[in-house]
Amino acid sequence: MWSEVKKFGLQYCDLPTMLWNVAFMLRALTLNIDSRNKTPIPIFVYLLCLLIALGYFFVYLVSMGWFVFVRCPETGDLLSAMIVFSLGVSSEIGTVKLVYMFLHIGKIKKIVAETLACDASVVPNSRFSNNLLTTLRAVKKRAMIFWVVIISNGIVYVMKPILLPGRHLMEDKFILFEVEKKECIWNRNDPDYNNSQARRAAWEEIGQIIYHNWNSLKYFEKDVKVLEMSKKWRNIRDYYKKEKKRQEKEETNPKGPKITKKRLYSYFQYLGFLDQQNYIRSHTTNVSDDESFTSGNDGPENQEPQEEEGEEEEEAIEVKIESGSQKRSLPKAVTPMAKRSVTALRRTQNNESHSAAIRNFLLSLIPDVETLNEQQYMNFRLEVLNLLNSIKFENAGCNNESWLISTLAHDEN
Repeated sequence: MWSEVKKFGLQYCDLPTMLWNVAFMLRALTLNIDSRNKTPIPIFVYLLCLLIALGYFFVYLVSMGWFVFVRCPETGDLLSAMIVFSLGVSSEIGTVKLVYMFLHIGKIKKIVAETLACDASVVPNSRFSNNLLTTLRAVKKRAMIFWVVIISNGIVYVMKPILLPGRHLMEDKFILFEVEKKECIWNRNDPDYNNSQARRAAWEEIGQIIYHNWNSLKYFEKDVKVLEMSKKWRNIRDYYKKEKKRQEKEETNPKGPKITKKRLYSYFQYLGFLDQQNYIRSHTTNVSDDESFTSGNDGPENQEPQEEEGEEEEEAIEVKIESGSQKRSLPKAVTPMAKRSVTALRRTQNNESHSAAIRNFLLSLIPDVETLNEQQYMNFRLEVLNLLNSIKFENAGCNNESWLISTLAHDEN
C-alpha cells in the first residue's frame, strides 16, 4: 500500500503515473477516465458522492443565492454580497467542469488513451524524454502546492474554533444571527418579550451554540454565562441605538455641528433587524429590558455606551414595575428625584439578581449533598461553617469558636 501512496510524490513524474494519479482521485467522484481499468466503482462510493454533492450545492449554491439575493438586501451589506457571490461563482466552476466530464466521458477516455499511446512512442533516456520528465515534474509540483494551500486553508478555517479557547463558531457574527432568530430577546412586540422563562430558554439555546462545553456546565455556571451574554447583548443593542440616533440627527440637521465620527462596530450592519419593529425610538427607552439581567461594561468595544456631553435629554424613562402594574413614564428633566428613583430601582433589581444567583448555587449542591451518609454530611457541614468562619471573621476580633458553636446548635434545633 505504501508503494502506491509514494506514486503521488515527485519521484514519479512520468505521464502514465500522473494520469493514474488523476484517474484514482476522479474515481472517488464516480468518474473513470481510464478505459483500461475495468474494476467497477463500489455502490457506497456513489452514495457518498451523492451526499457530498447535495451538501456542496446547498452551501455554495442555495445558501449563497439566499445570502446574496435575500439576506444582504435586508441588511444593506453590499460588500458582503459581492464577496460571497464571487466566492460562490468561483466555487461552481469546478462543478461545471465535472458535469461536463460526465457528459463527455467517452471523448475523455479516448483522449487519455491516445495520450498514453503517444507517450509510449517516446524513446527512453533521450533528450526529449528527459525534457518531458522535467516539465512534468514542474507541473506536478505546482499542482501539489496548489492542492496543499487550498486544503490547508479549509482546515485552518474549520480548526479555528477548536484551537481558540472559548470559541465554538467560525465567525462571531453568527451569534448575532442566533439572537435575531430569538425575537423574545429583542422584539417588544413578541408575546414572550416579558416572559423571563422564555427569554432564559432562548439564552440557553444560544449558549449551547456558543459554548462547546455548555451541557457539562453546572446550573450556576450556566447562570453566569447567561448573565454575561445578556449584558454584552444589552451593550451592543444600546450602542446601536445611540449610533442610529446620532445618524438620524445628522440627517435631519445637516447644517448643525458635526460630531466626530468614530469607527463603527465591526458587525454594526448585522444589527439592522432591530429597525424592523421600530426599535430605535426617539422619545422612549426601557431601562429594564433585560429584567433580571444586570448591566455591565462589556459593549462592542468593551465600553458601556455613554451619552455625549451637552446632548439634551428629552427622552422619557419607562419604569416596568414587576408587580404587574402599568408602566409609568417619568420625564428626565422633571426633577432629580426621577433619576434617583430609577437608580434605586436598578440597584434593587441587581440585588435581587445577586440573591437569585446565590440561591441557584446552593440549590445546585443538593443532589451531591443527598448522596452523603451521616458522617460525611456532618463533615461537610463543619467544613462549610469553618470556611464561612474564616472568611467572615478573619480580620475581626470576636470569638470565632462561639459563633461556630451557636450556629451548629441553631442548626440542630
